[in-house]
Amino acid sequence: MTIPEPADLQRTELTRHFKACVTFLRYDMLQRVVDVLFAMVTAKSVNQSDLCAHLPGVSSIDAKKRRGERGCRDPQLTESVSAWTARLGSAASRP
Repeated sequence: MTIPEPADLQRTELTRHFKACVTFLRYDMLQRVVDVLFAMVTAKSVNQSDLCAHLPGVSSIDAKKRRGERGCRDPQLTESVSAWTARLGSAASRP
């Protein structure tokens, strides 16, 4: 039996911060986004094949690639955040 390693504190704290800022987004989706962001920094690349090796977990490279794609292409992320950003921008332009 293997003992799972605790989650990286920086990843969980960043996910909590994102959730506090953008409360309408799902926590699991935000966690995938944070994982992809950390992978980008670690890999010093945005190429998906480079990112897969830097995603957390013991999954296969193909599984990690699918998780990265879900994190970047989630419909809730693109639709909701675009609308939220537009509202934020229009509120900032008001006197």
